[in-house]
Amino acid sequence: PVALYIVHWGEFEVEGAAPGETQLARGAVLGHECLLRPMNRPHTIRATTETVVYCLDGVTYRDAVRDVMMDQVAETRKYVENVPCFSKLTGQQKDMLAQAAVYVEFEDGDVV
Repeated sequence: PVALYIVHWGEFEVEGAAPGETQLARGAVLGHECLLRPMNRPHTIRATTETVVYCLDGVTYRDAVRDVMMDQVAETRKYVENVPCFSKLTGQQKDMLAQAAVYVEFEDGDVV
């Protein structure tokens, strides 16, 4: 099944991977590419010790991402409503602007 796996403990071997990328251990993330776009898994991964992994199925992952995005859109929409230069936009235009906006954080000293 399409899922993301995070290794809690144990070790895995990645068949067909480049040298130096054949061993996975605690904290490694497996399957994330398949959550982002439809694709076949690029490698076979086998447990080489007893293991425990955390698993997040694709449907739950997409639902969680959607929920976070909707929360961000709602927060951005509230902000857009109070920006003077957007006051002449229709509600639909403000909704579209809020959906298209990307939240970016900058550290002190970063160049924008």
